[in-house]
Amino acid sequence: MPSADNILRVLDLASPVEVEEGLAWYQTAHTFAVGLSRRYLVSIRSAANVIALSSVQVTWERNQMIADTYLRTRSAEGLGFRSLQGRLDLAVAGVPLAEICRTDAPKMKAFAECIANPLTDTAVTIDRHAVDVADGVRYTTTTRPKVDRFKTYNVYADAYREAATHTPYTAVQLQAVTWVVQRRLFQWKRG
Repeated sequence: MPSADNILRVLDLASPVEVEEGLAWYQTAHTFAVGLSRRYLVSIRSAANVIALSSVQVTWERNQMIADTYLRTRSAEGLGFRSLQGRLDLAVAGVPLAEICRTDAPKMKAFAECIANPLTDTAVTIDRHAVDVADGVRYTTTTRPKVDRFKTYNVYADAYREAATHTPYTAVQLQAVTWVVQRRLFQWKRG
């Protein structure tokens, strides 16, 4: 069960460098989206949506490469995301992610919002790592609870929002800082 206390425990393990990296994470992602927007003549929102749509189960570095390649070629062929071609095309056309994904994919929608607007105080990216932090457990792929609908998703997002009220950070910043700490604790590979 997610709790603000679990999140704050991980935050307490953050070094000053990890705090700095976490606080800069979404601004850096936003800067990347702005670069894609300018280079490929799409809106920042469209670039953020393409990044989010192509983010499933890949490292940030691979995510950046996929988004850049797709926007340059307008093809998902050979990127491992061929099944997303239609969704990616809609994102480039400016269709809102909420319409592209309907009611599913809350993580994708939040991730896109955090990239497009790193100062958001409403969206929180709840990915598998954020679930581990909030639950205070290092799950495996088979034991991690499924967080794919807004009701369940919001329970986790609300835990980050609650934890943020006890810190000088927004929920978005807190999620990013704890993600950086978790990466160190479990020595995740970055690409």
